[in-house]
Amino acid sequence: MSDQVRNPRRQFLVWGAAATTTGVAAYLGLPNRGGNEISSRGTASEKAIATQKPAEVAPMPKGPIHRDLFLPHLNSEFTLKLNASARAACKLVEVSPATVMKTAKGTFVAFSLMFESHPGFLRDGGTCEVTHPDLQPMQLFLSPVGMAKKDKALLEAAFTLRA
Repeated sequence: MSDQVRNPRRQFLVWGAAATTTGVAAYLGLPNRGGNEISSRGTASEKAIATQKPAEVAPMPKGPIHRDLFLPHLNSEFTLKLNASARAACKLVEVSPATVMKTAKGTFVAFSLMFESHPGFLRDGGTCEVTHPDLQPMQLFLSPVGMAKKDKALLEAAFTLRA
């Protein structure tokens, strides 16, 4: 005879632990071993995070700014204007891959741009007018990323757009 059958207290603890684990998984909306959702009790945002597929091809977002707009201009020169007296030349050094996020509020596409500039231009971040000869001027919020080196600093513009 097994030890669980002979010891009711142990049997209670085993079944209680299994029920607790299943309950927590159901509350979080996690899939069971068969791949099906245990329960529909989780919030819509929890379900969206659990079902997010980052490898999806990102749909073209609506609006004037999108990732594909910047891809042809990778490693080209842009001009950043913080105010009337603060201007800097910079180079677009990275356009991140697009990530698709599906939530209860809709589908969103996220990506970022990384610009390389001189280290003294934008120390705290701010909204700059960004211009390029082939593009319309645009207002982007840029944040310094990492430690500035002697000759360059990295500035990032992050986007989350409704698809």
